Amino acid sequence: MTKILFYLCTLSPWALAVTQIEENHPRFDKTPYVLLISIDGYRHDYNELYRPPTLIKLAEEGVKAKSLIPVFPILTFPNHLSLITGRYPARHGIVANRFYAPKLKKAYSYKNPKAVTSASFYSGVPLWNLASMNQMVSAIYFWPGSEAPIGGHFPSHYMPYKGSTPHKDRIDKVIEWFKLPLRKRPHFVSLYFSDVDSAGHDFGPESKEVKKAVLKVDSSLKDLFGRLDKLGLELNIIVTSDHGMGPVDQTKKIFIDKSPKIKKLLKSFRIYGMGSGVFFYYKGKASKKSKAVKTLMQELSKSTRFYKAYRSQNLPARFHAKGTLRMGDIIVMAEPPYFVGTRRFFGLPPKGIHGYETNRKEMHGIFMARGPGLKKNLTVPGFESIHVYPLIAKLLGLSFSPQSIDGDFLKVKGLLADR
Repeated sequence: MTKILFYLCTLSPWALAVTQIEENHPRFDKTPYVLLISIDGYRHDYNELYRPPTLIKLAEEGVKAKSLIPVFPILTFPNHLSLITGRYPARHGIVANRFYAPKLKKAYSYKNPKAVTSASFYSGVPLWNLASMNQMVSAIYFWPGSEAPIGGHFPSHYMPYKGSTPHKDRIDKVIEWFKLPLRKRPHFVSLYFSDVDSAGHDFGPESKEVKKAVLKVDSSLKDLFGRLDKLGLELNIIVTSDHGMGPVDQTKKIFIDKSPKIKKLLKSFRIYGMGSGVFFYYKGKASKKSKAVKTLMQELSKSTRFYKAYRSQNLPARFHAKGTLRMGDIIVMAEPPYFVGTRRFFGLPPKGIHGYETNRKEMHGIFMARGPGLKKNLTVPGFESIHVYPLIAKLLGLSFSPQSIDGDFLKVKGLLADR
């Protein structure tokens, strides 16, 4: 059964039908379930540093990667969308936590409910959409993008984000979903925790506060896994993170607009971001754009000790974002451990940050999983987060077009149990 809702599309004055699948097709009656858990900001080495027993046991019993390599830019929303769509940010549309979309003439911010819930910012087929298209029920607890009718689909169940929600409430809801009758029970479920990321920003990655946050999440997972075991489901559990975390030298705060000349030039640009990177979008007359961008680039390039400045069309291939309009006309990337921004930012930088280049190991996250569809006692080299999508699709028995994603199933095929 399909529930049809009506939403006003942001790109058209006409109401469009938006679907939510309420029941699984009978062909999925014997399909194993997948629970995808994201621990925001969980660095690749936190298991070794803080010894969380539940996560260590999961990693030892099942499969684990030495690290999960995030996509550029290494920020929460872009990386969660890459995990769930199998695409780089340039192709799924969410290129930062805050950015400007020139074609839409709109700004996106993860703190703006109107933007977050607008399908116009998103591209690609999230896993919950892939499930919906195959008439499979999904249930999403706090995943970026799940509150928008992307491609005309909502998850069957989803929760509007509320960061203060206790762990117990989240776990109770997941258990409730898995207790639903067979045809209404979601085969794809996701869950999200933000504690570790918040502690990493506030206190630095190697702090007692991060250890406390890691162990708190681990304790909640122990409770969750114990309750799930009692249900006796054929369940594959995947625990991942969007990125790692690096320390910040709080004395190395760099104001890009310190120079009077740059300050004057920036009046012609929209500015988004601070910390590890900043996007600049020209907003003046089109006839003056080329000269304005060239002049600002020349000035910015004088401070290469603190950051690197790129024109959008000259971004290195490793970023998979060349010419992406939503990343601005000029992109500035800080050199660790510097923190860059404009004078609109006041106060000390955070003690921990992510967003630097993907080749820095402290930026890497985690991947560990166990279940009937996965091998046991296996450790593999690190791989990019875009490959998680095809792995989950295969576990759920869902077909997808390889050309529609950037992920490659062959990169993760070896994680699947031999059949």
